[in-house]
Amino acid sequence: MGGTTPVDILLNLEDPEIIENDEKDEDFEDFDALFSAFEEEQEKVWFTPERIEKVKEIHDYLESLSAIGKVLSLASIIRVGEQINEGEFDAFELAIVSKRMPIELRESMIKPYLSEENNEVRISVRILDSLKDLRRKELLEKIKNDLTKKIGIDEDKIKITGILVLYNNMLQSLFKSQILTLGVVMIGIGFMLVVLFRSLQLAIIGIIPNLFAAAIILG
Repeated sequence: MGGTTPVDILLNLEDPEIIENDEKDEDFEDFDALFSAFEEEQEKVWFTPERIEKVKEIHDYLESLSAIGKVLSLASIIRVGEQINEGEFDAFELAIVSKRMPIELRESMIKPYLSEENNEVRISVRILDSLKDLRRKELLEKIKNDLTKKIGIDEDKIKITGILVLYNNMLQSLFKSQILTLGVVMIGIGFMLVVLFRSLQLAIIGIIPNLFAAAIILG
């Protein structure tokens, strides 16, 4: 896709919190025992309404950013299925879909966006790199901060990778090296002018045009 740069956002989604009540009513003990097997099976299934809603929330947030074009994630696949189903999947339907999905279909549609073994979700986005006012570093920092503060994901469970990250790191390193190089050059020129004119004041006056030129180049 021309004018865009890919970025992958890897998220480790925590297991949904389970609230337990220490005070159990004897009348419900048989009921709890009846469904204990079902609950144990549910714990083995990654596809739960809580996790799916969290992925959808992150997906919608990323799509709302003006600097981001296409967003692909597990939410994209789930929403296609919900359109066919004419309604959102409940916990039982999600479990059935997860268990009964053919291996070939799982490998091509689910595996690229989910690692159940590592409890890790991958969201692929395309950054509109052709935007004139794009600030790559600020955008990456905003995404990470918003995922932490607005969505509620721990910072250590967020990893942003891709070509844009490498490109941004390269630009930052290049900019830093240019400043250091120009700083050393200006010190050398200043020392040379002091030796030549034997006057610190004349050396400062002589180096000012070079400082202006360097400032214009660095922007």
